[in-house]
Amino acid sequence: MIERVEVMRGGGSALFGSSAIAGTINIITKEPLRNSGQLSHTITSVGGSSSFDNNTSLNASLVTDDHRAGLYIFGQNRHRSGYDYDGDGFTELPELKNQTVGFRSYLKTSTYSKLTFEYHHMQEFRRGGDMLDRPPHEAHIAEQLQHSIDGGSLKYDYFSPNEKTRLLPIQTVTVITVLGMTLSKHTERQQTLLLWGVTNTYIRLINVFSCLPISLRDLNTTVTG
Repeated sequence: MIERVEVMRGGGSALFGSSAIAGTINIITKEPLRNSGQLSHTITSVGGSSSFDNNTSLNASLVTDDHRAGLYIFGQNRHRSGYDYDGDGFTELPELKNQTVGFRSYLKTSTYSKLTFEYHHMQEFRRGGDMLDRPPHEAHIAEQLQHSIDGGSLKYDYFSPNEKTRLLPIQTVTVITVLGMTLSKHTERQQTLLLWGVTNTYIRLINVFSCLPISLRDLNTTVTG
């Protein structure tokens, strides 16, 4: 099921979300070999309270009869209510809404070449403090984060007929990020907006590699990206 695992050190929040602080682990799965599908849902009570964590995930794969083309689809939706442990009206765990959806497809254009296209969308919303049903600027204390990430890649692989030379991927990655954060403090006599920011980031990376002599037997132990 897993083709290889890539470990990337350092912060990567702009590409992979706010939780990618110290590093990320990228698990690359193998091409699907048969048609399949899976749908699951879990619900968990947080601390035995009336706050619940709902998580729904979907995975499906479609493959042509001749295995020349295939499509893998994945998705996840998570909603966690804010959790107030000590009942003081302020959350210890923020309200959380996450959505992830994407697909990976491939087309074997010939015996020695393959075209791969990937796309993913990640969206996250967090809100902590008090008065979660009100706008953040009306709360006594509010911490809010919202971002949306779209990424995709187009990759072309070519192996020479003598199986001794490989054209490493020509790949394009496009990512669009939207970030917003609010920290506010409110009293009866004054309301202070400490921080508010919205950032749009557009990143486009184009990597072109030349032909390198390499045996197919060595590809099993070579990590490319």
